[in-house]
Amino acid sequence: MSLLNSLKIVTVKRPAPVSPIARRRDMLIAKLNEQVAYAQAQQEGGVYARRVFAP
Repeated sequence: MSLLNSLKIVTVKRPAPVSPIARRRDMLIAKLNEQVAYAQAQQEGGVYARRVFAP
C-alpha cells in the first residue's frame, strides 16, 4: 500500500484540437509524400511498399 501512497497524481495535458482544414492539409501532404516515394522507386527501378503504422 505504501507504493500507492508514494505515487503522484497529475493532470493530463491534452493536445490542442486540430482544425478540420489543418487535418485535411496534413492528409494531403502525406498522400503527396507517398506519391513522391512511389515515383522515386519507379525511377530507380525498385518496388514501393507502403508502410502502415497502427495507432
